Amino acid sequence: MDFKRVVVVGGGISGVSTALRILQTLENVKVTIISEKFSPETTGDGAAGICIPFLMGETPLEKQMSWSKTTFDFLKENFQTEQSSNMGISLVYGFWTFSKVSEEPIWKNYVFGFRNMTNEEKYLLNVKHGFAFGTFVVKGSILMPYLLDQIQRLGGTVQQSKVKTFDQLVDKYDLVVNCTGVWAKHLTEDPEIHPLRGQILRVEAPWVKTFLLEDEEHYIIPNSDSVVVGGTHEKDNWNTTVDPKDRDHILKRCYQLMPSLRNAKVLKEWVGLRPGRNTVRIESEEVNPKTPRSLKVVHNYGHGGSGITVFWGCAIEATELVAQNLDLKQTISMKTLATCE
Repeated sequence: MDFKRVVVVGGGISGVSTALRILQTLENVKVTIISEKFSPETTGDGAAGICIPFLMGETPLEKQMSWSKTTFDFLKENFQTEQSSNMGISLVYGFWTFSKVSEEPIWKNYVFGFRNMTNEEKYLLNVKHGFAFGTFVVKGSILMPYLLDQIQRLGGTVQQSKVKTFDQLVDKYDLVVNCTGVWAKHLTEDPEIHPLRGQILRVEAPWVKTFLLEDEEHYIIPNSDSVVVGGTHEKDNWNTTVDPKDRDHILKRCYQLMPSLRNAKVLKEWVGLRPGRNTVRIESEEVNPKTPRSLKVVHNYGHGGSGITVFWGCAIEATELVAQNLDLKQTISMKTLATCE
């Protein structure tokens, strides 16, 4: 039997989800996933993981809505199974507050119980305006190993190494899926990709049961075993070292928002580089066209601060492009599969 050889470059949430989707839905394909780093050393491992679109530049709103709702539905279906704890999925309710009246977000109809904050809630939190709703929080350091295990169960190969150029992959694979996040800047020489540096802390505060988001600046988000307080989003800053000034700034404001956090023990400090881009890039390209070194590439990167929010919707779209480029038959509908089992 003639198999098509597909390699996914990138071991973060976009890479592992796309590799899994390809294996689940396409016939006669062998998948290898290559990355210098896998969980727990990816950007998604440190992310707060709250599922609402964030820092996606000028990506068309209809795309943001489609990808995020598809991912939300995926999480919702898996949340209702015994695998939800193995996937790091939690359901949390909370508040998104603003210093002035703000427009309702496009995703208001798919999250749970979206509404304006009551006067009592605004008084309690000392804010002028805000929304209340429920959504999923995903801990990437739990989800990604789970997805990687699913890849290997379906026959995928995992290889830890660094891909510096596409030339390394010519003649070895029929198609490359580029899920390298901010590092696509070096692999593709894409001038639009840039880091959005994020710094957060994880604290021990089991009494915090609801999330609190302030505009698009500071946030307090309970995960399954800790509470994330943050954060920063500094454009074009490649520094991955914890900055004491950022730490102090984050804690000062989060203590003001929720004074009881002064009693919380700091468990971990973390810095990650979100892949910022004017628009998310999901498209096909032929590298070195009309030469013996030509290579088909499907790009899936530039998700800003929304990697966990849109990963499954983007994996579906990228897999559709893989199928089109290699003329591969789909084993099931690309629109219906949700669960990993």
